[in-house]
Amino acid sequence: MIGQTEQKVKSNPRLATFAIGDPDDRLSIAHAMAEGYRIALDGDGTAEVLKADGTAYHVVNFECDCPDRQGRGGSYAGHCKHEIYVSQLRPCELCGGIMALGEFLTAFGKTVRRFECESCGNARDFDLVKGERRVKRYGKPLDEKEAHKVCQAAIYDARWKDADRYVWDALKVRPDIAPAMAERLYQAKMNRLADEVAGRYGLKAEAQAAD
Repeated sequence: MIGQTEQKVKSNPRLATFAIGDPDDRLSIAHAMAEGYRIALDGDGTAEVLKADGTAYHVVNFECDCPDRQGRGGSYAGHCKHEIYVSQLRPCELCGGIMALGEFLTAFGKTVRRFECESCGNARDFDLVKGERRVKRYGKPLDEKEAHKVCQAAIYDARWKDADRYVWDALKVRPDIAPAMAERLYQAKMNRLADEVAGRYGLKAEAQAAD
């Protein structure tokens, strides 16, 4: 398991959004493959990421051991590009192959995102997979009342003890409460900290990476 390191929070981190299947988008798995990356999956969210120059990084439960993730906390809304690459792949439960994220046009003219296995044709809806991953990593989301209590306690300490770390510590334990935390920070007129939370967790534009 990758050891936890203290992460320096940036006030305006880049969002983890990308164009699916675009080899010119540096966060797309298509770009990684074009650049000579090789990714060996060992379960959903766990993989060895090998660069063309032979440098290897290891992602365990969507957490990477690369310098960007461990030293800077991830340049893309708390993620490094290797984690985002791995998030666009998953093992196929039917044939043991690899499913990749893609966009598909339905018979009704609607574009949908889903993981599809090239070997057997198995397909899974992107939003369904994303929800399953969140539950696996963080457990079932807190209900509104529980989330409110956690947020209020952290905001109280941040305001009266003049230390933002109380908010970041709460989010480190329960990243799933980030939307509620940002909302309550705005309500408390703590706009700077609210903006930082929204930026770090990609709340200003929906991140496509599975967090």
